[in-house]
Amino acid sequence: MKFRYGVPQPAQLAWFGNTEYPALFAAAVARMEAMGGTRVEIDFAPFLDAARLLYEGPWSERYAAIADFIEQHPQALHPVTRQIIEKGRTLSAVTPFAGNTGWNHCAAPARPPGLLSTLS
Repeated sequence: MKFRYGVPQPAQLAWFGNTEYPALFAAAVARMEAMGGTRVEIDFAPFLDAARLLYEGPWSERYAAIADFIEQHPQALHPVTRQIIEKGRTLSAVTPFAGNTGWNHCAAPARPPGLLSTLS
């Protein structure tokens, strides 16, 4: 079966200091090609924007869902998780609407035509 799959543009690849990641990525790409895949470079920026919005965005419902628990047991959460969720403590009811606008900004360019679709 032939198919296309997306990979970030070379300048958008981030290894976060891990020296093994480039070789592992190259091996994964080679494996996909061996399975009949055609590599298509995509602009990964919309996905990075979506990730930032997800983890840094104005989502107060996260905090609201566990407000009592987080106030009584703040150390029960992983520090990164707590940091993300506690941002909701100071948000207004209007703030999430700005986040929804951000999602719309990320969604359209993140749908390159034909990726992960069968060619034959």
